[in-house]
Amino acid sequence: NGMWIGNDCNHIVIRNSVIQGRISLDLTNTGSPSNSDDIIVDNNYFSIDLPLASWGGIGNKLVSNNIFTWSGAGNLVDNLRNTIFQNNIFYGLTASSGSQTDCLYANNLSFGHACNNNLPPAGQGGSNNLVNVDPKLVNIQLPSQSPAFSYTRNYRPRADSPCKGAGIGGTDIGLYEPDYEFSMTGEPKRPQALTIIPNPVVVPSGGTTTVNFTIRKST
Repeated sequence: NGMWIGNDCNHIVIRNSVIQGRISLDLTNTGSPSNSDDIIVDNNYFSIDLPLASWGGIGNKLVSNNIFTWSGAGNLVDNLRNTIFQNNIFYGLTASSGSQTDCLYANNLSFGHACNNNLPPAGQGGSNNLVNVDPKLVNIQLPSQSPAFSYTRNYRPRADSPCKGAGIGGTDIGLYEPDYEFSMTGEPKRPQALTIIPNPVVVPSGGTTTVNFTIRKST
């Protein structure tokens, strides 16, 4: 569900998560921005209206390589300040909503909002955004279908996707990029030992033993 991170919290990283509720940096529930700084939100899948709200503070906050989805008429933010958006997909949500101050939008893609797919929002900076362009992911519902996360779908860009190579430094827009790829299972890319048979035993100096491993990595 959602996260409520509140009242002037700093140095927060939210990564490789599925979030189908609201993230807010305002514990007081007044709608006024808190003074939270040094926030990184990357490689997450959001499926909710108004996922980001009340992000105050003068320090930069980075929102990178996320997919933000909703039913085709949702709003991304309200009361945001000093936030950098890069390599994100806004799918059925508009970034042009709510109050924003000193935000930057670079190398993002928007698609499928009912009336406003503009990037960057009015009064905010940005460049190299793809506006109202189908991301052509392998398997995702249409924006009008409220595309909640599903393990049976594939959110990677297709071979003909405009997301490929269109991100910062020639990376891909969306969940998957070279430095950190979204994991559908939570397992890392490096192989992990699941079982060791037999369990480690004491072996005399110069002796031998046989150990069988079962390993797996995320796909």
